[in-house]
Parts: sequence; C-alpha cells; structure tokens
Amino acid sequence: MKKMQFLLFVLVSFLLHSCSEKRNEETSTYNEEQTEIQNQLSVFANPKKLCEVLSKNGIGSLKDWQNPFDMGWGSLTDYYQFGSQNDGNGMQNNIAYYLEGTENEVKSITLNLNINNPSDKKNALKFLADLADKTFASINLQIPTDLTKSILSSKEYKGEVSNFLISNILEKSKIETWKVTIVSN
Repeated sequence: MKKMQFLLFVLVSFLLHSCSEKRNEETSTYNEEQTEIQNQLSVFANPKKLCEVLSKNGIGSLKDWQNPFDMGWGSLTDYYQFGSQNDGNGMQNNIAYYLEGTENEVKSITLNLNINNPSDKKNALKFLADLADKTFASINLQIPTDLTKSILSSKEYKGEVSNFLISNILEKSKIETWKVTIVSN
C-alpha cells in the first residue's frame, strides 16, 4: 500500500509541476508579447525618433515633426524618384513617406507610391514591397505575408497586426497611386 501511495504522490507532484511550468510558459509568452507591443507603440509615441528611424530606409529624410499653419501634426519626405522615365510625360515612378498624428504621437505611417511609368509597374510594386518590409522592420512589427502578396499582385488589402490596422489601397486617376498605411489603434 505504501508503494501505491508513493507512486500516486509522485504522479500528482509531476502533474502539478507540469501544469505550473505550462502556466509559467504561457505567462512568459504573454509578457513577451505585451513588451513587444509596448515597444512598437513607444516608437509611435516618439515622433522625432520615428522620423529618424524611417529616414534610414533609403528614400530620403523625413522633415521635422511639426504643425504648419495649425493644419495637423506630421512629417514627410520629398518624393524619391526611381526607375525609368515614361516616354509620354518624362516622369519616373516616385514614392514618399507621410506621417500624421498629434503633437506627441504618430498615428499613421503611409508609403505613397505614384506609378508615373506604367511600363515599369512591376519594378515599382517590388520597390514598394521592399520599402514596406523595411518600414515594418523599423518599427519591430512583423509584415503580414498577405500584405506583401497584395502589393506584388496589385490587389488591395486590409488587416490587423498587434494593435495596428494595415492597408494597401489603390487610388486611380490618370496614374495609379498605391498607399500602404500602418495606423496605431
């Protein structure tokens, strides 16, 4: 009988220990996820720092974070020209960052791609996908695979990652304008 009690005691102890370890793992994973979200949001809570970080992504420097003429807080880059020129209008494709928010916080990041040369559209979309990947890496956010696929296939996209709304939207006029936007909730 004592042997049976001992085995039962060992079994119960093992099960309790296993449950405790599992709970600790889940708590640890949850804490890591919360820390990552806080780090991502803290980048948005420091407009100057975010402008500095995104300025390193290869399309030019973002302007100072400001509120010109009380029209709203923001920053942007000049349009970065790339690819070959369109024979019809002599323009290259171009891309820029637009950031908007409040005095102390960035609310949205937009990558604005103008396809001025439709014959170079495939390369322009590849450039946008690459810059989107750099942008997400800059804010420590995993880029959704579906977003990259939608950019490369000229399809619109809406989704959510952590506490951010993500979109890829087409504005069509005389040219195609694709806007990849990351908005903090």
